Amino acid sequence: MSAGAGSLVLGCATDFAELHRAGEITRLPRLLVAQPEHCSPLVQAFASGADAVEFAERRPTVAEGTSIARPVRDREVLRAVRDSAGAMSAVPEEKLRPATLELAKTGLYTEPTSAQVVPAVEQFARDGQLSPDDTIVTILAGSGYKASTASNYWKVEAAASLARSAGLELRSGN
Repeated sequence: MSAGAGSLVLGCATDFAELHRAGEITRLPRLLVAQPEHCSPLVQAFASGADAVEFAERRPTVAEGTSIARPVRDREVLRAVRDSAGAMSAVPEEKLRPATLELAKTGLYTEPTSAQVVPAVEQFARDGQLSPDDTIVTILAGSGYKASTASNYWKVEAAASLARSAGLELRSGN
């Protein structure tokens, strides 16, 4: 799941614990969390073993919904991910728009904030955090209509893809 302040992470951790206590699930799922590389204080703290985030530079990112340099509940989020034997990934900026387009091609029109789970899942698999036998549930909470820059990118890429498939070249006019 994507995380900015980490509310979604904490909500999932709390709800999974409740389901486990109620006997509805036999084990707690691992929490796998993505943040944009341009603003990934939770990922940095997690990787360094820190209990809290330190001040992080916040560079512009198309995944603006998760661009939070100082999450208020950072300690709780880091603890929840560690307690679940989970992992975190910082998604490079150049992978955010293509992930949005990849989901849009399947009919899921999300904003880059949500779409960042696509390259994150790929990274978790490469790192051995996921196996082909694992069941993966991702949360796509933000509509693509919220992110006009991603929407414009998708439109241009879709037009270019159609042009290429027709043997044409898409050019911008002067």
